[in-house]
Amino acid sequence: MTLFNFTCSGGFVRKLLSILLLLTIVPSSVAAQQESTAEPAPQGSAEQQVDPELTPQERAQQALEKGDVALALAIYQRRAYAGEAWAQILLGQINQRGRLVEPSIANAVDWYARAAASGSPEAQYRLGLIFCDEQNANSLRPAKCINWLQQAAGKKHPAAMYQLASYAFQGRYISTDLESSLKLAKQAADGGVDEASDLISTIEADLKSFTQKVRILNADIISTRYNLKKSTLRLAAFKNKALLERFVLNSSLGKLYAYEAGSGWVLSHGSFNSRDLAMSEATKLDKDMYNLEPTAVRWSEVLSNLQSSPQ
Repeated sequence: MTLFNFTCSGGFVRKLLSILLLLTIVPSSVAAQQESTAEPAPQGSAEQQVDPELTPQERAQQALEKGDVALALAIYQRRAYAGEAWAQILLGQINQRGRLVEPSIANAVDWYARAAASGSPEAQYRLGLIFCDEQNANSLRPAKCINWLQQAAGKKHPAAMYQLASYAFQGRYISTDLESSLKLAKQAADGGVDEASDLISTIEADLKSFTQKVRILNADIISTRYNLKKSTLRLAAFKNKALLERFVLNSSLGKLYAYEAGSGWVLSHGSFNSRDLAMSEATKLDKDMYNLEPTAVRWSEVLSNLQSSPQ
């Protein structure tokens, strides 16, 4: 699920929401006015008619209340070109949603990028969402999407943390293990993202199922608890724990063992008195599992590989 609404609290967000609400009620006859990020709108004398003690946001809001869309846009643009993130984000939303102007993803990206480059986590989050928009093939850039979302999440932006956790859980764009996804989801919940509660419950259920289906091993466990002369059936190798977890959760096979070897993870099945017995068990596996070409290896070999693998 993609979140396109503000989820953070604070005066800044309330200001933006107030202005955007007004944007939705202006007459449709003025919605065809064109917005361009090439040049700022000229300052007209009409702005002098509003209360000079008001903030730029309040002056723009007052202009909208009076139906003066051109003045409101001029205020937004001047502040945006002056480097004020709130105005850049607003212009990004105006272009993205087609409020007051014709919709333009290119212009939206330009404005969000300006604010994101100055360090705004809200802009980084919104820019990330645009690059993950599957409804717009021209915007779909998963690497950029995750990069911007991670930058926003690094600044504790709740919605960005939720989005990353959600994508990771779905296996889209990013591969993160269940524990890491759970941590992000909990931080998002603490930040006020209501949807995070359901995600937390789902991740916790999968994490419990995973730990019940597979035993995580290391060199100490193997050397002290397993007969090194026996063999195990090596099923598959995975480049990260997230892929291992997804495979295990979709498997009905029992007696599974997993261990981290170098930069990846290895999954094996059972403990047998000999290699022959292990390979005999391989013939009983379902077709998809057998096609992985499982191999019988002694526990002593597994131990040796673990001891020699960089940690």
